[in-house]
Amino acid sequence: MKRPTLDLERSVWGDMLKIDIGTLAFSAAIVSLASALFISSHGTRHDNRGRSWVFAVAAGCSGLGQLIALMGSQNHSPVETIVGNILFLHSAIGFHIAICLLSGRRVRIANYAPLIAGFLVCYLSFFHFNYSLNVRIACAAALRLPIYAHAAWIVHANRRTRESRGLLGLEAISVSCGIMLSVRILTAVFLNRWNVNLATVVGWQSSYYLLWGLANVGIAVALVYLDAEEISERLKQTVVEKSGKLRSRETELRLIFDTSSAAIFFVNMEGRITQANRCMGEMFGRTQQSLIGCGYIDLVHPTDHEVSREAMQALMLGKTECVSFERRYVRHDGAEFWGHLSGRPMVDEGEGPLGLVGVIVDITERRRSEAHIEFLAHHDLLTGLPNRLLVEDRLHQSIAHAIRSQTKTALLFIDLDHFKSVNDSLGHAAGDSVLQEVANRLLLSVRDTDSISRHGGDEFLVVLSDARDSQAITAVGEKILEGLTQPVIIDGHEICISSSIGISVGPDDGVTFEELLKKADTAMYHAKESGRNTCRFYSEQMNIETTFQLEMKAGLTHALERDEFVLHYQPLIDLNDGTMTGVEALIRWNRPGYGLVAPNDFIPVAELSGLIVPIGDWVLMEACRQARSWQLSGFPELTVTVNLSAVQFKRGNLENAVRDALDASGMSPDRLELELTESILIENSETVLTTIDKLRAQGVRFAIDDFGTGYASLAYLKRFHVDKLKIDQSFVRNMHADSSDAAIVQAIIQLARSLQLQTVAEGVEDDRHLSFLKLQNCTLAQGFLFARPLPPGELINFAREHRPTCV
Repeated sequence: MKRPTLDLERSVWGDMLKIDIGTLAFSAAIVSLASALFISSHGTRHDNRGRSWVFAVAAGCSGLGQLIALMGSQNHSPVETIVGNILFLHSAIGFHIAICLLSGRRVRIANYAPLIAGFLVCYLSFFHFNYSLNVRIACAAALRLPIYAHAAWIVHANRRTRESRGLLGLEAISVSCGIMLSVRILTAVFLNRWNVNLATVVGWQSSYYLLWGLANVGIAVALVYLDAEEISERLKQTVVEKSGKLRSRETELRLIFDTSSAAIFFVNMEGRITQANRCMGEMFGRTQQSLIGCGYIDLVHPTDHEVSREAMQALMLGKTECVSFERRYVRHDGAEFWGHLSGRPMVDEGEGPLGLVGVIVDITERRRSEAHIEFLAHHDLLTGLPNRLLVEDRLHQSIAHAIRSQTKTALLFIDLDHFKSVNDSLGHAAGDSVLQEVANRLLLSVRDTDSISRHGGDEFLVVLSDARDSQAITAVGEKILEGLTQPVIIDGHEICISSSIGISVGPDDGVTFEELLKKADTAMYHAKESGRNTCRFYSEQMNIETTFQLEMKAGLTHALERDEFVLHYQPLIDLNDGTMTGVEALIRWNRPGYGLVAPNDFIPVAELSGLIVPIGDWVLMEACRQARSWQLSGFPELTVTVNLSAVQFKRGNLENAVRDALDASGMSPDRLELELTESILIENSETVLTTIDKLRAQGVRFAIDDFGTGYASLAYLKRFHVDKLKIDQSFVRNMHADSSDAAIVQAIIQLARSLQLQTVAEGVEDDRHLSFLKLQNCTLAQGFLFARPLPPGELINFAREHRPTCV
């Protein structure tokens, strides 16, 4: 028996039903698209915008699929039908991807490729084998069913760990879509048995389209719930975090308040302390509770009450934003201390000023340290006297007062004589004790209005204010000299000291510290040259001499480089036969603009500056070279005498200098004679003796110059094996006028003969000198009677013209 069929498509009702189904499908599609737009536009946070877009795409594909499928069914277009169902499939895939993203699962796009391929294969085979529309609908729904089922399972698993209305809604939608697809499959199969096209059944189709539209609306609502839940959760979390931070911050602030090493307190508008930390109680010697209600002004030193009250009122009234100053405070036991206060007003926006908060730091030790540093910056650490900075300031004040009152201000520059010997013999500790005693004696020698300063080392400065005249200044200077000459007892040793004082007077000699100090220093050196232990006032002549010496020192610095030195040679005559046995090399400085400068004028400057060492080395080298040159030219061999300075023994390397000069010239060592002064023998005698012994071993000879004018004892003649004694010309020139000089000359000659030494008389200028010296058996002589110091060329002429019979 043939089953009955329903051919609704050819009836009038069929046409009307198509219109109703189309209207329903179109309305559902519009709802789906609207839901897609809503979903795509919502999402409060950046990290859920991606999943919202995937849900929106799924809803949009659903709406477009409905429209395109509807057009395909009405136009009988297979292509549009396939495209519509593909969009349905992609809507399911998009929904599944969004669920995976929502649950934090990994999305694998490749898993969806078989579904899409199966869908296309099925539809192509349907057209090829001409299956009915119901079969096609059932197969398309069957391909989408597992997607929704798996999505429902994912949401359900996620909802086990998280209670959420949004997840519940998505789970309900997934299940509903799965149920709807299952019913659609079953209905399509059932109607296919009756040859009824499912697309023409108004109830089923309208329900199907409406349910898809409602599902998309449900997705939008569920997402709104999800975002609302996330926002609520985040707000709760933020509140918890903020509350925790506030509690932690409060704990930290309370900890800082209680453990701070500074005193922290709060004061109300009445000036009463409302809170105080532990440190403030310790700082003021009170308990924290006893400070509450206490007036802040009561803690301040009485002398600072008024200024502290004014500052506090200015803060409370908003006249100033903060205060920072140092004040004296009083502890509970009455002890005073210094504190640094920093204060700011406390203001409530609704109620106005509430008081102020203050922080006090105890700076008592810092102020003590600053006072100590200030003292050290302006005082000498050893003696406690003001240093140069402080005395300079006092001098300027005294000069300004002297100019106004038409008085004088004197600057005394005091230098201890031979103080170095104290340090060298007794040590620096004893030297420091001497300096302290000198400072005490200076304080006793001047008025309280005068200023004393340790300038450095063993130098002191005294500023005499309101000095009437030079006599008053001299009286103070002599008092200082007298006080310093008294012996000082250090560790059982009696130390005798003296000083040299240079005095400059302002405003006559200057009005600045530098001017007066320079001139007092110059006067002090003249006091030393005058025999020490004396005072000297500055004069312009001193300045001229000092300037001249400075210019001379500057010229000497470059004299060797510019080859400005020359040697003159004075013949040495044997008084027995009248022959010339040797010459004494005497240096001359051919100074530009001055001509030849005698050694007495520049040698002292060279010794003070240390330039005598390279100059002495040059003299040795040049004298040996010249003597060897004379010898090579056929001139008879002569002994060349070179004068040595004490500085060459102290600073130079005399042994190497002599060896270099002999090696460079090729001169025989026994033709070189070195003249020593008595001061060389006295100072560092062991070092000098060692050097002399080494040079004598090479054949070099030695003579003592200006014998009788120094402090050498006869023991030195025994220790230092010299060859000659030179009688100073001051004795020779006055032999006939002064019997004492004649006796000294006679004694020196007899002493030399007894020690088997030769004697050389200097400054022989007339025949009477010569006759007396010959009568006393003097060995050698030199002087203007024979020849002045001559340049090398003139000396050769003298030697050729000299006749031994002249003696």
